[in-house]
Amino acid sequence: MFKKIRAKYVVEKLMRKKYPKKSKESLTIDDIIKGYETDKILNKKTPITTIGSCFAEELRQWLKSSNYNIKEPKWGQVYNIKNIRQIFEMSLEPEKWNPVEEVWKFDNDIRHPYIKGPEMEPYRIGDLDNYKKNMSELHKSFAKVLKSVDVIIITLGQTEYWANKNDNSAFYAAPWNNIKNGEENHRFYNLSVEEVKNELKQCFDLLIKHNPNIKIVISVSPVPLVASGQESLTGYILAGKAKSSQHIATLEVIEDYENIQYMPSFEIVNSDLIGSYLSDGRHIQPSKVKKIMETFEKLFVINE
Repeated sequence: MFKKIRAKYVVEKLMRKKYPKKSKESLTIDDIIKGYETDKILNKKTPITTIGSCFAEELRQWLKSSNYNIKEPKWGQVYNIKNIRQIFEMSLEPEKWNPVEEVWKFDNDIRHPYIKGPEMEPYRIGDLDNYKKNMSELHKSFAKVLKSVDVIIITLGQTEYWANKNDNSAFYAAPWNNIKNGEENHRFYNLSVEEVKNELKQCFDLLIKHNPNIKIVISVSPVPLVASGQESLTGYILAGKAKSSQHIATLEVIEDYENIQYMPSFEIVNSDLIGSYLSDGRHIQPSKVKKIMETFEKLFVINE
């Protein structure tokens, strides 16, 4: 027995000598980005904008408060890559944007089905007499931003969406119950990995076609779902599927493009779950957003 214990002790001693225990006890952001090679693409004067989920809004607010040259179009939060592609299309190639369900009508109140806007409800675009003019001007304002910025940050939120079943045009969110003459035409969808990849490619191609020098930074939002249109599982469980699908699609598609880089926001949050989320388990601590944006600066901002 003594010989066995002694032999075990000798082996463990040799292993400790060969593989000494690291003094660092936890994963850091520096570990996540160590060896990650990126191009420095902006400074505080560079025109920049963001588009995507609620996390994109947090990034935009941080850029604004840090005195970056942020452009703020009124497209609000955009949760789905299909919705992002539609915004690029209606803005940059409006002749191709002809949805079956052009607007949502609530008596004489006309709303935009595809733009959430800065309010927490469908974007109001006037009444029956002027909504087409207002919609056209809104889309032109989007185009002006997309053509003038040097950098855009795209944040992917979810793969689920509601759409008109006749042309699959994706609404900004689930349609309201009291829409006039529309309820029977609405249907729930969920994008596959290949569909996410296809939408990403269309987004990138549209941006580059109309703004050839644009630089794109893309990330996957770490904010999970809490509800889902899929009834078999909960939102929290399906969030993993949605984030994984977008993560895989993004990392595969960007390999085929220059001037498109990945921002590891998702990885930074998931490396420190306890220290990242507010008590609701969804939204990100302001201190963690600050850490993420400091990492953004380290990776992409020219040190002046």
